[in-house]
Amino acid sequence: MKLNRVVAAAAVAALAGTAFGQTDLVTNGDFETGSFSGWTQFGDLQYTAVQTVTRHSGTYGGQFGPVILGGGGITQTIAATAGQQVLVSFWYQAQVGGVVNNSFDCTFDGVSLVNYVNDTTHTAWTEHTFLVTVANNNPVLQFTFLNVPSYDYLDDVHVYSDGFGSCCLGDGTCTVKTAAGCTAAAGTYAGNGSSCATTVCHTGACCLADGSCVLTGAGGCQSRNGIYRGDDTSCGSANCVPQTFVSVGLNWNFNGMVHGSAEQGQANHDNPNGYRSVADRGLLLDGAAGAINAGPIVDADFMPFTLVSQSGVLDIVHLGDRQYVANSARAWGTGTENGLQPTWLPVSNQEGPQVSNVLAMNATFTPQASLGVLYQISDSGGRFDMVLTFADSSTATVTLRAPDWYGDQSPPAAAGGSGLAAQRKLGVYTGTGQTDLAIANNPLNVTEAVVNVNSLQAAGLGNFAGKKLASITFQNPVSNANYVNSTPANGSGIAIIAASLGGVTTSAACYANCDGSTSNPLLTANDFQCFLNQYAAANPIANCDGSTGNPLLTANDFQCFLNKYAIGCS
Repeated sequence: MKLNRVVAAAAVAALAGTAFGQTDLVTNGDFETGSFSGWTQFGDLQYTAVQTVTRHSGTYGGQFGPVILGGGGITQTIAATAGQQVLVSFWYQAQVGGVVNNSFDCTFDGVSLVNYVNDTTHTAWTEHTFLVTVANNNPVLQFTFLNVPSYDYLDDVHVYSDGFGSCCLGDGTCTVKTAAGCTAAAGTYAGNGSSCATTVCHTGACCLADGSCVLTGAGGCQSRNGIYRGDDTSCGSANCVPQTFVSVGLNWNFNGMVHGSAEQGQANHDNPNGYRSVADRGLLLDGAAGAINAGPIVDADFMPFTLVSQSGVLDIVHLGDRQYVANSARAWGTGTENGLQPTWLPVSNQEGPQVSNVLAMNATFTPQASLGVLYQISDSGGRFDMVLTFADSSTATVTLRAPDWYGDQSPPAAAGGSGLAAQRKLGVYTGTGQTDLAIANNPLNVTEAVVNVNSLQAAGLGNFAGKKLASITFQNPVSNANYVNSTPANGSGIAIIAASLGGVTTSAACYANCDGSTSNPLLTANDFQCFLNQYAAANPIANCDGSTGNPLLTANDFQCFLNKYAIGCS
């Protein structure tokens, strides 16, 4: 039996029916009145309400959880006339758990626009748009839901009578959207009233990481972490070659994955050096069918990843505080499933920035460079920031998001201007439950995010080609959960489990040549000043001795630099 999570919503002033300059024929399509005013409800209304927990935008969103066969939903009569062309648009999300029993149907003017049964695809907010020619005066827009174990969500429903046109998407296909909708989809808008029939959307050869080639648009190639050869180019002349990737050893701070039976059961629970969940679950790395390490870990676009394979060691980067996660339900040493705070974790609070100094990799970005990260977020999902810091102190910050880690759920796709090339579900794998007892019984999803030189530049964050990566920082955790005994920073547990770099050069470097000069002599007083500047800016590149303590930078780093300078560059 599912729990009713409806949050009572007090009525607020209704907003105007226009958005982004278009004429919107729907009343209260964003539910910002705090109710279903403007809509007519029908059928089974159980577990149905306007609430504040799950919404696409604004303060409110529609929640639907009918359980009786035939379902229930909402309708609204639209003031449109026969022959009129309108754009129907809405955002929908299906919530699923271990058992999937749901359906969703949208009809306009008696014609079905979309019909999903046992939907596990749209578990992140997904926009649906349809260009429709009205057949009858005053057509009816209807949404019908059934979700026995969980809920469906609806928000930002619009029927525009004007202010839309053709939009070339990143993959080279054409659809009809509003200008704002096209921008959000990282597309190119051809103007109000334009038609896909006359709009040319270019495609070209895209070299993928394995050396294969596909035809797609420039944006589609970027999202697949490929190398675009240009508009109207062909794969026959693309000359694609495989890319090389290197695994990134992050500054692991938590033993948060289960490496087989050695980290399971009461013995693990009682082991002061054992595995600990970041919340109540964890990935099971036993190599068996269904486990994430049952075979090579490679994403849809051929980027490989490597996990820490040894038991009894730190194996993830954790953001949060296990003491307070999940409304403090996993506090150390409480109940029968929560182990004591382990000896490898002297400070439970890991909400602050977690810095991985990667300068020793000497990874210089080429124009084709990319970085992929695998991660999970517990308790309703959430977000965190990833900061890339380069040797010249320039930085790029992107926000990574993920759904609740339980079951088959997907993150929101990478939005235009976000700096992300891709954000997607890597897969669903065998997991454990019962907190630190780590009993295998829960399927867990893993999210992947990829950034590359093109996506960072397209977001206005800078051109990092030719720059050396100095550190990767994970910070600013924010939970989607709203717990009384947790804060947004610790309501969810965040686990970053792997990172991979592609398209970088890793030739040997001389640390003492801080300013990167190439003239003779290579080492000068400028290198001392460069090091002093990096140290004063608290740049991890100044962590010459590679220490991991707090503070990270100490007088030892000055002595380390002097020693390296004295040795010189051969």
